[in-house]
Amino acid sequence: MPARLRPGSTFLYDENSTDIVGVRDPDGSEFYFQRVPYLGVFFDTTTQTDGSGAVPMEFNTQALSRGVRLVDSSKIYVDRAALYEFQLSVHIHNDDNQAHRFELWGRLNGTTNIANSRFIYSILASHSTDPGTLIPSQNFWLALQAGEFIEVMWETNSEDVTIAYHAAEEGKPVSPSLLLTVKEIAPYSA
Repeated sequence: MPARLRPGSTFLYDENSTDIVGVRDPDGSEFYFQRVPYLGVFFDTTTQTDGSGAVPMEFNTQALSRGVRLVDSSKIYVDRAALYEFQLSVHIHNDDNQAHRFELWGRLNGTTNIANSRFIYSILASHSTDPGTLIPSQNFWLALQAGEFIEVMWETNSEDVTIAYHAAEEGKPVSPSLLLTVKEIAPYSA
């Protein structure tokens, strides 16, 4: 990481992010701090439907945010260039009596589909009074520049397939429809 000393200061600054990364002693030796990773935790407490083709997954709760933030309910922004790990869990229901397809993928800055990020699932048919259910957990790593954002897109071939929320029951907590964690893994600069 390129670091420099500002005139009149003993602090070392990252030239790319301008973060303080260490100190220089009067004898010229340098001490570098451990970088605190940026991170975010987001979830949703609604049931989401797809009636018009590919749509972004939406989050109504930002549970934790340090340099990774939620904007407009679907855009996950990062505040510094780095390699980030995204971990997503989705609670998918199928209320139809036949199996249906569910797809998800990442989209960068609202326009560019992220290469190799698409996953395709077959959601089992409902049985008796219980819906067909699948809770996939996906993770991927992505190098992002400061100010970029991602959205998680989804699409299904049936209105009977939803991203389902479950309210708390006696002795049991809420089951959110979505849960996304984002963690900075390492500094990155293109």
